[in-house]
Amino acid sequence: MTDFYDYEARLARYLNRLEKESFSKQDQHLVNDFEHCRAQGLSAGRLFKLAWTLFAIRRHMKVDFKKADRKDIENLVATINSIPRYPATTKNDLKIISHH
Repeated sequence: MTDFYDYEARLARYLNRLEKESFSKQDQHLVNDFEHCRAQGLSAGRLFKLAWTLFAIRRHMKVDFKKADRKDIENLVATINSIPRYPATTKNDLKIISHH
């Protein structure tokens, strides 16, 4: 089957970024969750979306994920909602994952 969207290469680039990202010890569980999803045999497309979403949320998060409280999540969701380049489906995905 042809990888029309080149998810394998895109995923490889994001995994490279993930390895170089300076996640705090508190955020290490995110990397572990991602590795768990890889071990579950998710498709390259699904893994790419997960990796992209992880980076998007991390970019907008002001505190470590483990330390985030309700106010931090509300601020994150407000920030996500204010980004005009994100379509509604992307915003929804980001909000769902940020509540995980």
